[in-house]
Amino acid sequence: MRALFLALGTRSAESRRVKAILVEKSFTVNAAEAEALISACHKSGVFVAEAWKFRHHPMHLKAKEIIERGGIGEVVQVKSTFCDPQFEDRQPQVSWYWQRSKAGGAIY
Repeated sequence: MRALFLALGTRSAESRRVKAILVEKSFTVNAAEAEALISACHKSGVFVAEAWKFRHHPMHLKAKEIIERGGIGEVVQVKSTFCDPQFEDRQPQVSWYWQRSKAGGAIY
């Protein structure tokens, strides 16, 4: 199924009939697929992005503002953890976020 979505995204970009492609998580299953989709979009002048709402979340925008005005000093390292109450009681074996076969987690 993921191969079908990658092919559709690539064909859409190559058709030059779209201006942008917004991909829901996961972006692709691996780096090779990501490079192929990005390359097709770049060659066709199509914007491609993953739908990750937290980039524009008010909490993150406020943190960015504080950092940019020097409110916490020089940033030398950032660590982040994705936590969501809906997954608190689930084991990694149950949630697709942790299953490579279902394209969960970061790009492997």
